Amino acid sequence: MAQLKHPKMVDIRDILDENTRLPALVAASAEKLLGLERLNKAYDKIVRDKESGSPENFFQLASRHLNLKLQLRPGDLENIPKKGPVVVVANHPHGLSDGIMFGELLTRVREDVRILANEQLSLCQELEPWLIKVDVYEDENAKRKNLSGMRKMISWLRKGGVLGIFPAGTASSFSLAHKRVTDDPWNANIAAIIRMTKATVVPVHFPGRNSLLFQGVSLINRKARVAFLPREVGRDGRRTHRIVVGKPIPFSQLGQYDSDEALVSHLRLRTYLLGKSYEKSRRPHVHRKDRKAKMAALIPPVSVQDMQAEIDALPAECLHARQENGDWDVYVADALQIPNILIEIGRLREYTFRQVGEGSGKACDLDTYDNHYKHLFLWDRTHRKIAGAYRMGETDKIIARYGVKGLYNGEYFSFTPAALKVLDRSLEMGRAFIVPEYQKRPLALGFIWEGIGQFMARNHHYRYLFGTVSISRDYTNLSRALIVSYLKAHEMDSVLVHEVKAYNPPRKADLKRSESCILPIGLTDAQGLSQLVADIEEDGKGIPVLLRQYLKLNGKILSFSVDKHFGDVLDCLILVDIFKSPERSIKRYMGKDTYEQLLPYMQREREEEKAAE
Repeated sequence: MAQLKHPKMVDIRDILDENTRLPALVAASAEKLLGLERLNKAYDKIVRDKESGSPENFFQLASRHLNLKLQLRPGDLENIPKKGPVVVVANHPHGLSDGIMFGELLTRVREDVRILANEQLSLCQELEPWLIKVDVYEDENAKRKNLSGMRKMISWLRKGGVLGIFPAGTASSFSLAHKRVTDDPWNANIAAIIRMTKATVVPVHFPGRNSLLFQGVSLINRKARVAFLPREVGRDGRRTHRIVVGKPIPFSQLGQYDSDEALVSHLRLRTYLLGKSYEKSRRPHVHRKDRKAKMAALIPPVSVQDMQAEIDALPAECLHARQENGDWDVYVADALQIPNILIEIGRLREYTFRQVGEGSGKACDLDTYDNHYKHLFLWDRTHRKIAGAYRMGETDKIIARYGVKGLYNGEYFSFTPAALKVLDRSLEMGRAFIVPEYQKRPLALGFIWEGIGQFMARNHHYRYLFGTVSISRDYTNLSRALIVSYLKAHEMDSVLVHEVKAYNPPRKADLKRSESCILPIGLTDAQGLSQLVADIEEDGKGIPVLLRQYLKLNGKILSFSVDKHFGDVLDCLILVDIFKSPERSIKRYMGKDTYEQLLPYMQREREEEKAAE
């Protein structure tokens, strides 16, 4: 071994029992075998660089000399708040390398960083200023030391600092129970620290795992594996570590977890899901290219003059909402009343759906159902453009004239008589879209909902809304599976789920995969689900906006279907009982006036239902 200028970072004699003596040659060979020689050489270079005035901190120098290469997604560093108390939690697949990369990552953003570290792995004085030390072995002596560590962590966070934590405490190892390499159970005390300091939490995922040798030693003797951690650093220097930084989670979003164990379980899940975002969980891009090649060119836009003429000719009752101090009107009309507008709706439907990997592939997305459905559309009267639309079917009238096959969803689902009884008082909603240029204006969809609400107020015998919400191929397979898993666990209609069957349900293998998604303990709301999905998706999108709105109206899922003719989208058939929707949600989405108009009918039906019990 080459002569080192500075004391070793780790000496083999420090690892062995104090009564064990090794000849110098044997000690040198053991150090090389265990990776200590390489670690000590790197440490020597780090100290030399610092003595030479290097502006880099210990973590940056260590990463460079140990050849640890970090790769981040664009914008991930922005997920770490620039100020205020922050707890950054991470999985711990490797050991020493994780700590070094963790430190480098955090110090790229802030200087007020501390990392919670195993006292037995505190290897050099240069690291001391960056660490808060604990003993992971939980004997009585360790508990006393750890109480002091807890106080230091709380104090540091209350000063507004950043605290990096590996809640497992030790490197991941093979679990016989889970049949895979994973972290040990995460320490629930982390949740207590978060609660006491009200810190923002940022999850971070480190990829990979240690060698088979390390896993084997871990199964035989967990304490002995510590000696093999330096050897793993050499392996870690031969690969690129694709680290994922999740979105910050304000403390206000963590209040739903009533126990420390539930909170930690949620954070652990969010951390491991981050790792999935780097996997090739979308279909191959060639599939998307092939679909685009089969798409017909869109028809040209319809003449503005022709559309305006149809608007001017509509009866006054077709106007369902007007933005007096703005640009928008909402109309409801039959196909025969708006032949040119309907063609433009079909063109814009296809254009909008193609932007998210869907679409019929036709030059204009119109079908036979459009002829006997009503069309609710948002008209920008200033710019004389269609901003969005919904297709709306009066189910009772359609079934009376055309039978169940007259319903768009009758093509994809079978309904028992019990289900049809509910549908008799339903409006079938579908083909919803907001043109991309209007999607950044949140009031656009809200104003369409006001129009829907006003139609129901004028036709109060309709109590239900039903239709499909699409989860497009623009979502990763993991996100799609997670959404289905959550919906099946928490949002299914316990009665009607047995009365509706999809003709083309998701494959059993896909359903099994969705059921294998581990849902976090205590997660029972769509907001938490949306946060998980946003962590996974590269563009940060949560669950579909329409799905979120239907769920807030107390919508319930009836079935799932895959539409192979529409980009293999996963359709969730949902039913909303407006008379049982929360008052706040009705007022928010449909307007206060609509709620006041519907209230007498809702009260009457509730009284009738109560009397019938």
